[in-house]
Amino acid sequence: MNCVIVDDEKLARDVLEHYVLKTPQLQLTGQMSNALDLFRHLHSDAQTDLVFLDIKMPEMTGLELVAALKQVPHIIFTTAYHEYALDAFNLNAIDYLLKPFSYERFLQAVSKAMRHTQPLAAPAAVEKAESFFVKSDKKLVQIDPTDLLYIEGLKNYFIIVSQSAKSTIVHNTLSYLDHALAKYPNIVRVHRSFFVNIHAIKEIFGNDVRLINNKEIPISQMYRANLMSKLNLL
Repeated sequence: MNCVIVDDEKLARDVLEHYVLKTPQLQLTGQMSNALDLFRHLHSDAQTDLVFLDIKMPEMTGLELVAALKQVPHIIFTTAYHEYALDAFNLNAIDYLLKPFSYERFLQAVSKAMRHTQPLAAPAAVEKAESFFVKSDKKLVQIDPTDLLYIEGLKNYFIIVSQSAKSTIVHNTLSYLDHALAKYPNIVRVHRSFFVNIHAIKEIFGNDVRLINNKEIPISQMYRANLMSKLNLL
């Protein structure tokens, strides 16, 4: 994929250049320090598949530029400001990277962009998400991840709350859950103390989500962009 980097800070451009050069699927075709140069570049004959775009820049922000474009390449916003995540995804951004971000997080965003460039396969039969078991009160309890509402961590144990069952208390940490739940993309961490099932979200307002049972759960700055990237925004 041909990509360009747009950021008014040289250090940020250097970091992105280093990441791009480490990634064989990417071909760096340009670097710019402002949105107007990107505008001119996109209206030239150069083919651009992907743009790593800062938001706060002189003269025109990255958000303003994307909103003004008629034909938009894949955009991955790179910024130090979490509060623009919703605006970014409303503009159909591929991802939203909060500075400073790791190479691993960078690769996750690039992988999303590459999936968007691949032709759509014929729809497959939808399989029910595999249930899992947790040890609670000396018993193994089966949890249906599609029925799960949220998980709340409290010191050395956490509580699993589902729609159709009693709450289940498990003696373990949320750090353990980060790894254990990686295979369930519908269960997303939104706070250091909470995971939610994105299919159980009724609405998002400010720094909170409201679930279908009207439970309100806070969203922390650290996890907000990841949550927004999981949502199907029209």
